[in-house]
Amino acid sequence: MKKKTVYIAIEIKVREFISQVFLSSLLIKKGFRVYLGSKNQILNLIDKKKNKGGIFFYKAGVAGKFVDLVNDKTDKHVIFDQEMLPGVLSGQSAKKWYLENINPFSVNGERFCDAYLATNKLIYESAKKGLTKMRGKIYQTGSPRIDMWKQKYHYIFNEEVKKIKKKYGKFFLFNSDYQFISGNIKEEVSWFFFNPKDLKEWSSGKNKDIISREFKRAEDKYKEFNKFVPFIKKLSKKTNKKIVIRPHPIENKFIWKKLFKRDKNIFIEDPIKDVFPWILASDGLLHRGCTTALQSLMMGKPTFFIDLGNEFKKNYNVKIFSY
Repeated sequence: MKKKTVYIAIEIKVREFISQVFLSSLLIKKGFRVYLGSKNQILNLIDKKKNKGGIFFYKAGVAGKFVDLVNDKTDKHVIFDQEMLPGVLSGQSAKKWYLENINPFSVNGERFCDAYLATNKLIYESAKKGLTKMRGKIYQTGSPRIDMWKQKYHYIFNEEVKKIKKKYGKFFLFNSDYQFISGNIKEEVSWFFFNPKDLKEWSSGKNKDIISREFKRAEDKYKEFNKFVPFIKKLSKKTNKKIVIRPHPIENKFIWKKLFKRDKNIFIEDPIKDVFPWILASDGLLHRGCTTALQSLMMGKPTFFIDLGNEFKKNYNVKIFSY
């Protein structure tokens, strides 16, 4: 019997790779053939296919120019949004947040989606309400990334944990998700969210509010970042505790290194590998509200929320479990 093929595309390696290797292993055990790679390479592979077939699996809808390619060369287009994970409690603010963020598709991409996989009931219900143009179905499935938090899978990272502990000994871990830390708000937001054509078209159109919201959010994060730097310096000196900071993948690591180059107990680690072994190796996690807080709590690690007047929390009225 001919094997069915799954093409798994990865957007950000540090966030997705390990859990997708885990998922691939489960699919292989079920008899599937799996191709795992970067989004560009997987799309290139699909483009070179002579026949239609297989399942395309990605964290969001591909750019508009690739929608037809995936539709023409594969049987199914499946979405599991790596950023749409649990963390928001029930209630109107939570439902509003999920509904505003549930749609990961490019223009017209939603109608080509055959399956949207939701981690929990709240995300499932939001997807049912928000994704009304899908040709396929929405499923509540759980998450391979969260499955790996179970203790029986921790052994996978044993060697990496040993290396980290040998290098740092006892330490607290802080995973940054400020994103905007240079002060060049306009340039960073434009690069991260909008291309020049979008900015020109949207600045006076119906999406004007989206642009202003993203700029405001970036400014709020930058303000909070400027509070964080002196706070973490003071905390390190007062506790005499090593603190390892992992910048967000889009942050300029050299800004972090410059700010803390004279602090003997604060270390900057490039975010080039999965965060999992870093949490396991640490004495506890410091955070400002992110998925790693849930992961840390599930793994039984001391977990501390840094409250510096979190602007995102105040301005967007989001009730988040990890806060």
